[in-house]
Amino acid sequence: MNHTLLKSVIYDQHEFIRNFQIVPRNYEFEENGNYVLVGLRRAGKSTLLYKIVLDLVASGVDWDQIIYINFEDERLSEFTVADFNDILSVQSELSDKKGYFFLDEVQNIDGWEKFARRMADSKEHIYITGSNARMLSREIETTLGGRFFAKHITPYTFGEYLTACEIPHNEPAMLGTKTNGKIRAACAASNIGLLRYTYTHNVREYISGVYQKVLLGDIITRNKIRNDYAVKILVKKIAESVRNEISYSKLQKTLHAVNVSLAKDTIAD
Repeated sequence: MNHTLLKSVIYDQHEFIRNFQIVPRNYEFEENGNYVLVGLRRAGKSTLLYKIVLDLVASGVDWDQIIYINFEDERLSEFTVADFNDILSVQSELSDKKGYFFLDEVQNIDGWEKFARRMADSKEHIYITGSNARMLSREIETTLGGRFFAKHITPYTFGEYLTACEIPHNEPAMLGTKTNGKIRAACAASNIGLLRYTYTHNVREYISGVYQKVLLGDIITRNKIRNDYAVKILVKKIAESVRNEISYSKLQKTLHAVNVSLAKDTIAD
């Protein structure tokens, strides 16, 4: 891999992180721990890495020690497992001090697990993110052999959503008439706990995009499901029943009403 290209990717990411608006979240990380962050798309995994980077810099770490690689960058489309050593070489070119490695969406590179294990065994500081499509928590624990702390990242809680919207929600705010009204209004308006919801105007388009990626990519493709129409209807009916208890029998009847015939065992799977 061309070292100049890798440096360009790293420097561009530094600039992006410097200017990124960070919203505090309720996650804590040990100072010398290696972490793999897994979870739903757009749940905020990368943002948590940005926060770790900024905290390191605030503590005195040089930017040249920060090696942040986002493997969804199109400039890395030809990156393979054989190129991981170039990341180490570039780090040594940028700084004589110990590096801090951030590998974002690393599941895009086949064979990444061996490099991650080698880095951990070499006592390097390394943080990894991956979406549920190809990195489930139970698989990570097996793949990385206890060398990393697995941190499952979920979408915003309502409290985190209020914090992102700068709406106080401590006890005085909950009991105050006006502030309580703002919290109730936020509850009525809130319909998604995904990170960029707070910053986007076209909410419906954004939700639809995430829905399509999760349903078509993470669920249907990963599980090699042939009847994708049945899954789409099934998910829709579950979403419409989100406030009510539901059973496989009820789902089966609901699907039958729209001419989708599935056995209860299939629905359960």
